[in-house]
Amino acid sequence: MNKCIVSYGAGIDSTAMIFHLLRNKKQIDYVVFADVGAELPETYETVKQMKKYLDEKKIPFVTVFPKDRGLQERCEDRKVIPDRIRRWCTRDVKITPIFKFYRSLNAVIYQYIGIDASESKRMRPDPTDWIHNVYPLVEVGIDRDHCIEIIKSEGFPVPVKSGCYFCIYNNMERLFSIYQNHPELFQQAMIFEESNKHFPKQTLFPKIPLREIEKSFKKAIEIER
Repeated sequence: MNKCIVSYGAGIDSTAMIFHLLRNKKQIDYVVFADVGAELPETYETVKQMKKYLDEKKIPFVTVFPKDRGLQERCEDRKVIPDRIRRWCTRDVKITPIFKFYRSLNAVIYQYIGIDASESKRMRPDPTDWIHNVYPLVEVGIDRDHCIEIIKSEGFPVPVKSGCYFCIYNNMERLFSIYQNHPELFQQAMIFEESNKHFPKQTLFPKIPLREIEKSFKKAIEIER
């Protein structure tokens, strides 16, 4: 028995991928979202809207959660922040609960992954023999701009970049957006970073503490005024 499942990150690529698959009448047995408990409010709103959209099409939307505690709570317990090298956060709070759900289906899984054509270098085969990664956007050359066009054409709001508000892969642009739109989360991220037992050697943004970044943001806003 085979199951075709969308691994949904609630960002632009995975959202466009769902619409692309449906337009082309591809099999979708489930859409699965891993909630680590630290996404931006906009992402949770996208998840809510996508679930409603898929409910109308009778496609099950499944949200899975980390065992016991979310990512931030795990980090706070251990006084650490996510690691750029081992990436244990992705493994423990996203991949593990998703794969647990997959195993419960007792099937060979074809996992649709939302990577657009401009990021084809990120494509990887799954190391297991019962999960097969499929990259629909790459297969037909759909890039990020085309993804946005697909989402807009469906009358669906274009999602913000998904990921934890304290993600170690946040670039300066996303940090500034969080600082402006969710100042309370930026403050939480600073406290979270500084409570890390390896601080200041280890920071959420490479080599620059968030408190220093906050100062530069404040100066930039003052200059604009």
